[in-house]
Amino acid sequence: MGRWDGVCERCGGKARTGATVCRPCYQGNNMHPPCPTCGKPLSNRRCKQCRDCWRAARSPRPHCLDCGVLLPLGTRSTTKRCWSCHSKDAIDVCVDCGVALPNGSHERKRCWPCHLKLRRAAEIRLCTLPGCDRPHRAKGLCMRHYLHERRRVSGVTSDRYRARVGQSACQLCGFGEITSHVHRIVAQGPYTLGNMVALCATCHELVHRGKRPCPPAWQPV
Repeated sequence: MGRWDGVCERCGGKARTGATVCRPCYQGNNMHPPCPTCGKPLSNRRCKQCRDCWRAARSPRPHCLDCGVLLPLGTRSTTKRCWSCHSKDAIDVCVDCGVALPNGSHERKRCWPCHLKLRRAAEIRLCTLPGCDRPHRAKGLCMRHYLHERRRVSGVTSDRYRARVGQSACQLCGFGEITSHVHRIVAQGPYTLGNMVALCATCHELVHRGKRPCPPAWQPV
């Protein structure tokens, strides 16, 4: 077998043995078939699409809602308008107060003060004591009940009282060989004096299930 016994697939001329195309066809880039979508020459014979068409097929680009133009590559899937349509002089109004929103704010529904008011209203929690509708401030209490509780404990924090309750014996069965559980009379209330009960593990579970009545609040001796 000679050195130039091959036949070029493009022009039919002589090619090197084992090659599919001759050197002129190889240098002229005629060996790369065109992309079936855009017609650009492919970088490899095994490729079925060029890189741009392949990326467009994997992540299709959205169209602008106003003018219908194809958005550029890399655009987020949540984007609905092109930049020219987004920056038009169309003016929207706040749904709460009716104030005109800035130009280009197509996705907004409220002005900034109304948005902050809505956020703060969602974060407001009420006092945990029954019958009080004041906003929560500290330790689950409103400011009035919090200051009243601070004065009542005479400067001793509820954390120190909580530790003393845990060292007490169970107020139902009297078991005190191990540390007791601190049960809250008001389930969502704070660990403050007058809302804590010392219970062993068994009595604590029975009180939670409603099998035993809850004893009165623990008081310091």
